[in-house]
Amino acid sequence: MKNVSLDLIKKYNVQGPRYTSYPTAVQFQEADDQDVKVLHNYLIDRNEEPHPISLYFHIPFCFSLCWYCGCTKVITKDQDRGDLYLDYLEKEMDQVAKILHPDSEVVQIHFGGGTPTFLKPDQLQRLGKAIHSRFNTNSETEFGVEIDPRKCTKEHIQTLANIGCNRASLGVQDTNEEVQQAIHRIQPLRANKTSNQMASGVWN
Repeated sequence: MKNVSLDLIKKYNVQGPRYTSYPTAVQFQEADDQDVKVLHNYLIDRNEEPHPISLYFHIPFCFSLCWYCGCTKVITKDQDRGDLYLDYLEKEMDQVAKILHPDSEVVQIHFGGGTPTFLKPDQLQRLGKAIHSRFNTNSETEFGVEIDPRKCTKEHIQTLANIGCNRASLGVQDTNEEVQQAIHRIQPLRANKTSNQMASGVWN
C-alpha cells in the first residue's frame, strides 16, 4: 500500500456537498437583475455563430418525499400543477430561444427532477412540442429522462418515445425492503421489472 499523507486526509475529512451535479448545489444562489443581464449578454456574445446546445428541464414535482433527497422538489399529488409549471417553462424557452443563433443545434436534452414522470402523458407531449418548436433538434439528439418506476405507465413510455426521448434511467435506490422503509421509498421489485420491460419494448 502506498504511503498516504495524513495532512491530505485531514484536509478532506470535512463535510461537503453531494457531488451529484456540476456545478454543485453550493455554487448556486438566487439571481438578481445584474446576474440575469450578465447571462443574457453572455448568450448573445456566444451565439454570434452556431454552437452545440444542451438543454436541461427540471421537473420538481414528486408524489412523496424520499428521505435521502437533496434535490429541489415540490411534494404534491395534484398533477394539474404541472400545467402552470409548463406555462412558465414555455416563457423561459421563448426568452432563451430568441437570443440563440438560429442555426445552433441541440445535441442533448435531459429531463430531471424531482420526478419527470410526475407529468401526465399529455403534459409530457406538450413539453416535447414546446421544445421542438423552439430549438433545432433532430434524430441524433441524445434525449434522456429520469423515470420513477412506481408511477410510470405504458402511456408515459410511449409519449416519451413520441417526443424523441431515446434513453432513460430508472430510479432504483435499493431492492432491500428494509432499506426502502428506511429511506421512505417503497418500491417492489415487480414495479422495476415492469418499467424496464415497457422501456425496452419501446426503445429497443
